[in-house]
Amino acid sequence: MLGSSGTNGKLCIRGTKQDYDDWNIPGWSREEVFGYMKKAENFHDKKWFKADEQNHGYDGLLNVGSYDSAPISNMILESMEDLGLRKQPYMFTTGDNPHGCGHVPRTVYKGDRTTADGYFVNKGPNLAVKTETTVDKVILEGEGEGDKLKAVAVKVIEKDGSMREIKATKEIIEGRDPMGLTSAQLNIEFFSTECYGGLKQFTDFLDGENSHAFSLIAELFAPKSRGSVTLKSADPKDNPIVYHNYLSEELDVVVLSEACKFANEIITQGKGTRDIVDGSWPAALTHHKNTEREDWVPFVRDNATTCYHPAGTAKMGTDFDPMAVLDSELRVRGVKGLRVADTSVMPLLNQGHTQMPAYAIGEKAADLIKGKSLGMSSLTEKIGSNTLSQAQNNNSNGTLVLN
Repeated sequence: MLGSSGTNGKLCIRGTKQDYDDWNIPGWSREEVFGYMKKAENFHDKKWFKADEQNHGYDGLLNVGSYDSAPISNMILESMEDLGLRKQPYMFTTGDNPHGCGHVPRTVYKGDRTTADGYFVNKGPNLAVKTETTVDKVILEGEGEGDKLKAVAVKVIEKDGSMREIKATKEIIEGRDPMGLTSAQLNIEFFSTECYGGLKQFTDFLDGENSHAFSLIAELFAPKSRGSVTLKSADPKDNPIVYHNYLSEELDVVVLSEACKFANEIITQGKGTRDIVDGSWPAALTHHKNTEREDWVPFVRDNATTCYHPAGTAKMGTDFDPMAVLDSELRVRGVKGLRVADTSVMPLLNQGHTQMPAYAIGEKAADLIKGKSLGMSSLTEKIGSNTLSQAQNNNSNGTLVLN
């Protein structure tokens, strides 16, 4: 029931405001999307965090807060500043600085992970939650084109294997796991782990007394490589066949290897960490001695993995976009009574993680169904005029990450 909110990294990175203007979809501008992210929040501040209070929400259903950092995290931030990344503690909330460093708010409250269950638990008799249930198909009535088809029911497989048809009195809202990417300018995000986060941690253990390790991860946003997703069969219980085809485009390798070079320089040259780091881990590795981008290419090809965040497989678009599945109100083109509300609707991915846009899409979908709107004037007041800054470069998020 919790979806990715029960397993994700809890990061609340909204992206830059230009990300959403680049969608060029009515009703989904920078002010509106940021306003819905704010609406979802119930933010809990701490004095050390230095939050930009006017950009946070305080009466939403998602508990969000600052997370106390270990000393190593503050040392890494010092090194990032030393190598030219301007520190702005609240940059991941305001979306006005795509080139800096700061602390990330998280879906954490009183030491516990917070999830999407706040939207579903104890919400009244008009909500029934079904788990371990697979949707087989959406049942359509009518024929032809031009909105002559209408979604009237869903056919589901219960956990005991029995089939059941659930009728819709108004609309069917589809939410699922997206599996696609869209193209945009490549860019990199660095994030650190306070404990060792590499894949080799499962075979090379630290004693925690005489040896300590951490990770600085270089995440590639908007990779150019493309794979494919195909059906294995007509059985809805069969997972699709996913061919990722990572690093098939040379530009992805170039950008990731340059990112690894810079990340290594942050740690080995930055004043916050240069005097405390002995080298790579496991100790037999020597990649910390790499000095040229080309030196990192074999490391990237051997170690790059995924950090997920796929989206865009049922994107919104205009009438003139042949790849658009949905209109600006999340309605499936050519079918009445059927909407999609998850990150698959995003025409371009944000320059950040997809958790907060997912909540914004859900909040927006609820208002669309109810015929409500936040309204541009109220949004401008809520967000704060001083943060409605100039356009930034067009960037969007991909899925490759280097441990």
